[in-house]
Amino acid sequence: MWLLNVTGLNTKLIKISDVVIDKELYPRNFVDWVTTSRYYNAMKSGAQFPPIRVAELDGKYYLIDGAHRLAVYKQLKETNTLAEIMTGLD
Repeated sequence: MWLLNVTGLNTKLIKISDVVIDKELYPRNFVDWVTTSRYYNAMKSGAQFPPIRVAELDGKYYLIDGAHRLAVYKQLKETNTLAEIMTGLD
């Protein structure tokens, strides 16, 4: 079991391909297509969404929040996304 003991949080642009989905940290087992479709249409229309949230550990970014947004960014062929980075994890 992972424990989050956050000591810092900053926002930066990261590569989408660097985001890891770990089932222990992000237990959702599927991405709802209805939500993804709504997000996709909103993003195509120019809507702004909050950054995804990831935990940085051992040089990897583990998804904490934002699976639907991440799925849409992949559909849109985006290579980077804005992310809130949680650091200081143990």
